[in-house]
Amino acid sequence: ARIISFVFGECITALAIAFYFKTDMPLQIYELFVMQVAEKRNVPVHRVKPIFDIVMLVISVALAFLLTGGFNGIGIGTVVIAFVNAPLIRLFTKLIDTAFTFEPRFAKLIDMLKV
Repeated sequence: ARIISFVFGECITALAIAFYFKTDMPLQIYELFVMQVAEKRNVPVHRVKPIFDIVMLVISVALAFLLTGGFNGIGIGTVVIAFVNAPLIRLFTKLIDTAFTFEPRFAKLIDMLKV
């Protein structure tokens, strides 16, 4: 039951993130970082994001070990998510693009708020 809940929860999370990327809401700082690295290196974002996730996992494991003497808070689920989150988000984004068309309701406001 835990594995089913884990898989279902990850799918719902990846789907929600894919929908969020279709909005004109500001991105989180780590997503902006990934996009900037991809832009500067002229590499697709879907290639940079998994690397970023794995690097963050390695840093988290190192900090957990250094600060607590073990791997507190880092389980198999954390490791799995680091590897499957980006590909799942990309998959759901492609599925959303085939099923929906997104148009801004407040285009003028969005243009005013863009940096």
